[in-house]
Amino acid sequence: MKDYNLIRNKIREIKSLELEYNYEQAERIASKLLSLELNDGNQYYHLSSYYINTRRYEIADKCLNKALALSKDKALKTSILNKQNELEKRKNGKMAEYQPAAKENRIKYQQFMNSIGMDTNLVKAKTQIAQKKKVKETHPKTERTIKPQFRSFVAFDLETTGVNHLRDSITEIAAIRVVDGKILETKEYTFQELVHPYEQRIPRRVEQITGITNEMVADCREVWEVFTDFAKWVKNDILIGYNCMSFDCKFLAHASELSNTIMTNEFFDVLYYARQMKHKINAANNTLTAVSSSLDIVNPQAHRALADAITTAKVYLKLLDLENGHR
Repeated sequence: MKDYNLIRNKIREIKSLELEYNYEQAERIASKLLSLELNDGNQYYHLSSYYINTRRYEIADKCLNKALALSKDKALKTSILNKQNELEKRKNGKMAEYQPAAKENRIKYQQFMNSIGMDTNLVKAKTQIAQKKKVKETHPKTERTIKPQFRSFVAFDLETTGVNHLRDSITEIAAIRVVDGKILETKEYTFQELVHPYEQRIPRRVEQITGITNEMVADCREVWEVFTDFAKWVKNDILIGYNCMSFDCKFLAHASELSNTIMTNEFFDVLYYARQMKHKINAANNTLTAVSSSLDIVNPQAHRALADAITTAKVYLKLLDLENGHR
């Protein structure tokens, strides 16, 4: 049972069972793993998530301490410290305790929690209200840049498990930095990272569209960890996206809440610009695929975040040249 791959698969199984709200079976596997002396910090880190979600904070704390002691990877250590911080907030009532969103799943969760002696009726309603109020006050509305005359910016894109920002989760964040109209496609000026989807699995149809599978994101960092690094990387640059005001920005706002990291950047939606410039382009519709194609811009990997971000940057610069009378 101490085989690394076997244990890793068991931890993945716990997560899958949680998503199916099969807590009894997840508990059996988690208890068995807990009885072992694991020799990998990443395993203890992921095991702690199960115990956080089922509100056994002392057990989760022990898992995270063991994870920290075993970890030699700097990125993993940062993730562990962030999770310990999250754990303290939950223990002190500064962060709402986990419970499923849907009513029928909350019933399954409550029945299981009661079966292990945890009273889920004691939900901190006042704390949840205070937390929501805090989020509303400290995370300002996304600002939209009106005039498209800038030539230095960061183009970004997200991939997600679905289209509902309240229910679905980010699976990839990518961005490219543009300086004085030059797209800098080198490692230093590129941000790209797959993300472990928060409390979600990637539906099969989405896997087929994006090429991002559940296996690819199973061991990736959580969204609050990746988003924090993304915000630091972007700095104060203008962010541009395609249909970002209606889609990507809503997912970013949720990630901002989860990470307690505030972004005050200005955003520009290239979709709006394409609509304004429709008299100068011959696009079949307003999708990124159609608009880029009409401008003779090739997207080498549509529906992957970095390729879409680079394509968005190219479309914006081409539209800007058209508006200014350049070809």
